[in-house]
Amino acid sequence: MFKIGELARMAGVSVRTLHHYDDLGLLRPALTTESGHRLYAPAQLADLRRILALKALGLTLDEIGRVPDGLPSTPLLARRRAELLAQRDALDGQIRRLDEVLCQERRMEQYQVELKDLPASPVLAARTFAPDYRHVAAPLGELFGELGRTFEVTGLRGVQPCAVVWHGGGYQSEERIELEVAGDFEGDVPESGLPDGRVHLAELPAARVASTVHTGSYERLGEPYAALLAWMAREGFAPDGPVREVYLQSSADEEAQVTELQIPVRPA
Repeated sequence: MFKIGELARMAGVSVRTLHHYDDLGLLRPALTTESGHRLYAPAQLADLRRILALKALGLTLDEIGRVPDGLPSTPLLARRRAELLAQRDALDGQIRRLDEVLCQERRMEQYQVELKDLPASPVLAARTFAPDYRHVAAPLGELFGELGRTFEVTGLRGVQPCAVVWHGGGYQSEERIELEVAGDFEGDVPESGLPDGRVHLAELPAARVASTVHTGSYERLGEPYAALLAWMAREGFAPDGPVREVYLQSSADEEAQVTELQIPVRPA
């Protein structure tokens, strides 16, 4: 028989821990003397080590206590393994999202913001509405198609790049988004005017803009916008008109697309 202090020393635990396990019924002494001293059988060291091993795996003492003595703890360990795998998957997901945020922040640091004074510019333009920002691709495609046909019919030569001017909306759930496509051109507008349709002669007003250039997918335009707004906050500027997106280079390869973002600004 081992005294409680001897068993505690061999297992690397405190005497108080063994008292606690006794109170819970996890590891009762093999014998308690008339004077109240707890004595343990040699085989109980293995029982104690089993309890400590299960506890190290994250099992609660209550769970450990529900495993009958002498029976394998395989079902309990299998369940704990499944829980740990689920936790690992959750942690892997959090790590992936953290890596994405870190990558976004590193990419944001690469954007160079420039303050530009743009002159007024005559353009061919067309406006329309979209139900929300998630459904702008189809209306934009229609406007660009109509703009291209107007160039063909009139003999005017479109000068790249084209731009989209976001006139706003969407602040309320039921509010539509107003947008405009605009293209610079060379040549004289025919005396007969432009064909019937939404395309009309317009002018992009002069503006002082905060500008940056994004290379890559349109899906990541949120990054340069965030960089622009952060720069404006640091430099003391506020938005002062519709945002413009100028498509410097279009490509079937999304990562080769080049877009200039322009936000008209004024001193805050």
